[in-house]
Amino acid sequence: QPLYYGILFFTMMGSGPVLSSSIDAGGNNISIYTIRTTSGYSVLLVNKEVNQSFEVTLQLPAPVSSATAIYLQGTSL
Repeated sequence: QPLYYGILFFTMMGSGPVLSSSIDAGGNNISIYTIRTTSGYSVLLVNKEVNQSFEVTLQLPAPVSSATAIYLQGTSL
């Protein structure tokens, strides 16, 4: 049920205003979404490349003291 899990994953980000976000993916198929929550920021990266992982550096408008990564993986696209 990929659609269900995608919506669930986005819901886990929390609620708040969606911020304008951009990513320099070097021509790779990656999307980014950012929400400002009451406790900070939630950033969702969607990697639509089949066999490619990436190292990411985020630039946020305020200092961040901690971060948590949650991965949603499937058997195929």
